[in-house]
Amino acid sequence: MGDVFSEDLDSVTLRLKGLWLDLCEGVCAKDSAEKVFENEIVARYSRPHRSYHTLRHVAHCLDEFELATHLTEKSREIKMALFFHDAVYDPMSRLNEVESAKLAVKVIEGLGLPRPFSGSVSGLILTTKHDLLPHTIDSKLVADVDLAIFGRAPKEFKEYERRIREEYDWVSENDYKTNRVKVLQKFLGRHETKNRGIYSTTFFRDKYEKRAKKNLEKAVKKLS
Repeated sequence: MGDVFSEDLDSVTLRLKGLWLDLCEGVCAKDSAEKVFENEIVARYSRPHRSYHTLRHVAHCLDEFELATHLTEKSREIKMALFFHDAVYDPMSRLNEVESAKLAVKVIEGLGLPRPFSGSVSGLILTTKHDLLPHTIDSKLVADVDLAIFGRAPKEFKEYERRIREEYDWVSENDYKTNRVKVLQKFLGRHETKNRGIYSTTFFRDKYEKRAKKNLEKAVKKLS
């Protein structure tokens, strides 16, 4: 897996399209899958106010999950959730995950898939609020994949932090630093909790926990 931000955007889009169409074929979705990809995935993740929460983030999440698919029997639900988990994204809103989950249900049922499937996807998307610790293997995987950027190489993590700041360019520097430190310390606090970690699965703890801790500590120190 290369640098999260280095792949050409056209290549990312084309690769995601192939993954999306394969996924829809695998779950026997209707033939409007290509239209959904263009209108509900590409169009939404390409909006100009996004700097980090773009198609590259979706691709990174799917790449990370691909290496962990052996841990679940519901890989299709997880992949669908990863495609939609940031489909609605407004930095000024606290309802992004809720609205993304609602959109996913609407799209999935429009593709002719059953409610148990859309309900499972909706619940997994809500996991990415990161307000509660996940308890099922599927929710743990989705949460860990979404946070995988924390454990990437320092150069990539630094670029991630820069892009997050761009998405909040309307916030004053002091306010941003104060609130960003709170967010990052929340995840660092998990590392200090007995038998827990920044990541919820052994797979991602083994892969990223140590480096994530270092990246987060360095970022907090810089912001403070």
